[in-house]
Amino acid sequence: MSNTRKQRALLWSAAALLLFAGFAGAQQESEEAAGEQPAQTQAAEGQSHPLLPPHEVLNEFGVISSSGHDDGGWALDPSLRVPEQYQYRRRDQQLREVDLTGNQLPPILTEMRVLTKNAMPGDEIRAIARVVSPYNKAQSFVSLFYNRELGRAATMYINFQPRADDETLFLGRGKLSPYAAPGRYVVGTTIIADKVGDRKAYWADFHKAMQEEDGSPIGFQVSEGPNTDMEAPTLKSVTVDTERVRAGGGLIHYEVVAEDDVSGPTEAETMWVSPTGYHQIRSTMVMVGAEPGRFRGALQIPQWYEGGEWQMMRVTLKDHATNIRYYFNRTEPLMEAATVQVDQEREMVDQTPAKVLAVQFTKTEAKLGEQVGITVLAEDNLSGVHGIEGYVRSPNGADAVKVKLKSMTPEMGGFVALNRPSKLPEPHIWTGSFTVTETMEWGDWELVRLGIADSARNFYTYYEDRDPEINGVTVRFYNEDEENTTAPSGGEEGLR
Repeated sequence: MSNTRKQRALLWSAAALLLFAGFAGAQQESEEAAGEQPAQTQAAEGQSHPLLPPHEVLNEFGVISSSGHDDGGWALDPSLRVPEQYQYRRRDQQLREVDLTGNQLPPILTEMRVLTKNAMPGDEIRAIARVVSPYNKAQSFVSLFYNRELGRAATMYINFQPRADDETLFLGRGKLSPYAAPGRYVVGTTIIADKVGDRKAYWADFHKAMQEEDGSPIGFQVSEGPNTDMEAPTLKSVTVDTERVRAGGGLIHYEVVAEDDVSGPTEAETMWVSPTGYHQIRSTMVMVGAEPGRFRGALQIPQWYEGGEWQMMRVTLKDHATNIRYYFNRTEPLMEAATVQVDQEREMVDQTPAKVLAVQFTKTEAKLGEQVGITVLAEDNLSGVHGIEGYVRSPNGADAVKVKLKSMTPEMGGFVALNRPSKLPEPHIWTGSFTVTETMEWGDWELVRLGIADSARNFYTYYEDRDPEINGVTVRFYNEDEENTTAPSGGEEGLR
């Protein structure tokens, strides 16, 4: 019995030694693998990165990340990095950097500070920011600041321009309104783009670079001034001079009088609505120079809009302090009689959007930097096609291009390329072109959206996964260093 126990003990000891040896070997292999990585990946909390200025904005992974995402990507292996535009997706749908083929890293904001801590209304606010561009120089940008107590009702902007002798340093300036409300103004949003269009939005709630040491958003304090204006203009009267018009005919003339106690009215705008509510027209008014607060307006009902009794549905008033107030005809007695009778034949009313009959790219393959055309055949039942705009997206969605199309009509001066020179321009043919640059993904680019509007402003948007008219319209872009005949689809052509 004792021999059996001894044998079992020996077996357990041997198993433990083997298990320990396996763990040791695995640990040694992981250490060796880690040794092959750049030393930057082991940056400690608060440690400065060699490629960045000495600002303590790095986490334990050595990347700039105030929101919990590895949005810097400076020192991680590409297979571990999830680009910013995919971080909102589910884990199984997030695309890694190795799945992409272009340089889609946006500019990185590493620091922002307001130099003017206390100000009076009308003063200039100065700030600085540090921006690192992984591939392309960052462009000038704007930051929105708002009053913490009043919200977006009291805002101001600071414009940042790059310094000539340091492309990573941006100097910002903004001027407070002389009627600005008192209180603390804090930064809200900042969107920074580089010269190829890659951009990123920053919020003070999520990004440490826009926060004070205590975690609050950076900002400045504004004291109360003698001309502080926090009240919006008041509507005093509304007059419509025109009683009856024909659709597509004469103008509707009207007048609005407003009053403001401090800064004075500066803008007025109205919204007119058709009897059924299907058609709406927004009309900008102009202030009579010699009479502050008196605004005049004129608008024309388009040829294809419905007739009947049109109403002034809304009046928007703004003063020099950017205070805004809205008035509606259902709650404001002064607007009850603001109506116009519009004459229109029923058969002339166009409420049906134009249609897309066919779409094609002029090429099935193209090199990066080469122009590709898009041709659309469209029709409309009454008023005619007014405009078409397409949206072409890269294989993984990291890049996209808008394409504005033009009609091949004599007015536009364009002709369709045909094999018979006597062929006339065709108003139902719309063409445009786009180019994919070398900093973008290559692979199968797809037409994912196509918007069309007629002259009656009816519009419809086609989507590739819903409407068969534009489904499967693709063109393959390949790198000039790759063989276009062997390049696979999507983002598998290779890495830059």
